[in-house]
Amino acid sequence: MLRTLCEAAAPTLFGYFSATVFGGRGGGGTGLQYTLLSFLLALFAAGLLGLVAMRSYPRDVTTAQASMERIDASLRDGRERKS
Repeated sequence: MLRTLCEAAAPTLFGYFSATVFGGRGGGGTGLQYTLLSFLLALFAAGLLGLVAMRSYPRDVTTAQASMERIDASLRDGRERKS
């Protein structure tokens, strides 16, 4: 839900930055150019963060699988005790 809300607000935020933050008076299209460049830098930073996160991804998946197996085993034990 949060992702959908952020995606819905993105065009408005983009327009706000273009007109208010970088537009100033007169504009001439430079506000849009600066907005595109700044958002492109943010996209690049997000990509770098994703590359850093890939280092811990296999360990995180293994930990999640082990956790699910423990939960499954404890649920099976609880069902066997009730029977």
